[in-house]
Amino acid sequence: MNASNIVEVISDFVSLRKTGTSYKGLCPFHDDRTPSFSVSPVKGVYKCFSCGAAGNAVKFIMEHEQMTYPEALKWLANKYHIEVHERELTNEEKQQENERESMFLVNEWAASTLMISCTTMLMVWLLVCSISAAVVLEMISFVSFS
Repeated sequence: MNASNIVEVISDFVSLRKTGTSYKGLCPFHDDRTPSFSVSPVKGVYKCFSCGAAGNAVKFIMEHEQMTYPEALKWLANKYHIEVHERELTNEEKQQENERESMFLVNEWAASTLMISCTTMLMVWLLVCSISAAVVLEMISFVSFS
């Protein structure tokens, strides 16, 4: 977002101190006692060297304020007095959006359930068959490349 100054945006929530070309402060994403949170106005990014949180102004607003991407964009547009024109979705577009969101939810559930199930089954199989992990890795690499 070119119109936003990342230091100005983050300074609304974090006390920042200039150090060289960047700014430092306490990270708002974890219990920070020493300044490990760095903001680079030149690059337009922030990075916490303790917890690994990183991103741009939009991501900061999303994470800190628990907002979606569109909500964060609206928040920044409001801050910088930028008018956002929205249009109402058609019934067909709403239906497509609902279907897409449903597919993401089903996909998330299936991925987590199947991954847990496959991992559990593999561990049980290894225990029952007394097969070493090295043999299993060799079998997996053989199947992957075949």
